This record gives sequence, structure tokens and C-alpha cells, in this order.
Amino acid sequence: MTVDRLGVGPIGDEAAALRITMRPKIASVVAVENLVLVRRAGTLIILTHTSLSGIDDGLTVRAAAKAYRKTTSVW
Repeated sequence: MTVDRLGVGPIGDEAAALRITMRPKIASVVAVENLVLVRRAGTLIILTHTSLSGIDDGLTVRAAAKAYRKTTSVW
């Protein structure tokens, strides 16, 4: 298992992201998970994007930005 930074750019008050890559020894599959945390005042938005192959980082970032925008339209 490896953990790497994932760049998300400026979203919300603060944002952090990482990628977890799992390569089990007993299977020939690679599991990838992008995890994004975005803070808006006292609210924490958590988004995960999981795949058993390659993952589109752009899709992960767009989804996190959209989730943030949805909070700004509600409160």
C-alpha cells in the first residue's frame, strides 16, 4: 500500500487530498482511492473516489469543487 499527495488546488477555506494505492499480493488487481477533504467554515466535506484500475484525478477534483459549490447555495 502506498499513500501519495493529490493536488486539488484552492477549494473552500482549506482543502487536502491524498491517493491510496493498494496492491494485494494474493490478487492481480490494483485498488485506488482518492480521498478529498474540503473545509467550509465549520463544515467538513469528505469525498472518496475508488476504482479497481486507473482513476481520473480531474473527475475527483471536479466532484469536490461541485460538492463545495452545493454547500454555498444551501447556506
